[in-house]
Amino acid sequence: MRQLRYFVRIVETGSMSKAAEHFRIAQTALGLQVRQLEEYLGGKILERHSRGVKPTPSGQLLFERGREILELVDRTVADVSQIQRKTAATITFGFIPSQMQLLAPELLVWARTELPMVSLRLIEQFRPHEAINRGEVDFGIGCEVPDQTGIARVPLLMEELVFITSPDAVTSPDLDDQALERTPIDTKDLLRHELALPFGATEIWQLVENAARAVSSDPPRVTYEVQSIQAIKTLVANGLAASVLPYGSVHAELLGGRLSGRRVGSPGLRWTLFLSSPARRAPLLSEDNLSRVVDHAVQCLVEKLGPLATPIWSPQQQRLTG
Repeated sequence: MRQLRYFVRIVETGSMSKAAEHFRIAQTALGLQVRQLEEYLGGKILERHSRGVKPTPSGQLLFERGREILELVDRTVADVSQIQRKTAATITFGFIPSQMQLLAPELLVWARTELPMVSLRLIEQFRPHEAINRGEVDFGIGCEVPDQTGIARVPLLMEELVFITSPDAVTSPDLDDQALERTPIDTKDLLRHELALPFGATEIWQLVENAARAVSSDPPRVTYEVQSIQAIKTLVANGLAASVLPYGSVHAELLGGRLSGRRVGSPGLRWTLFLSSPARRAPLLSEDNLSRVVDHAVQCLVEKLGPLATPIWSPQQQRLTG
């Protein structure tokens, strides 16, 4: 197992020296462990090149299977220890910022009351599926998760994004929980506005650009590209631009009258929220509790988003991923 851990880390870093530094052992000692593993397996598993090392074809198979084996071993040790100590199992979720704004307090309080043997940990991530690849979270709930090797995904709901303007803008009636059914803004009218969009939020940009292509040959008028959502909200509140954002990012300002908003008419601006996890993960000791967490999160989102949400997830989905 120790040799397998060494090998997996070497492939992950692409460097013998970095792996040796991680494990705090001499590089020569690490090389000896790799040679012993190669002797046991009967062939080379690493190739050296000018920029470091890479696995051979058989080494690539060992790397992929090795990560699964190590994850299962670590999970098994944690579950056995939990039973013996009767301690809470930790499940780490990554949420995009708009969901975190809507869900975090209520979900944490609910888990503490309803799932006393589960320690729920929430981490804000712009792309939770990438955080899964980095080993930072166990599960993610994020938007437009691509179909990719190593990540399993389950669709949860469709969410409409909201067109946001200054409260003084005559084109936009207030959007709050009682006003979501008001007449949507026409997509062509939306595209006449100067827009401030989040820098690097490719999912939002793609939605706006697709909507523009559907109704016009002209691109959207993106005047400001801003990395900070708070800065975008300040620009909009001051009447310098409009924006398109998920409801969770602006719900407090909308309900407080500091911003105004409208739903967007056909073709609309919608993205899909997915639950994502490692494609081949070890089953949790608290697998049923995981389903309850996801079910409660979806229920909360549907309730808070109202007509902006179209549920897809069903609580009857017993196996969440894979």
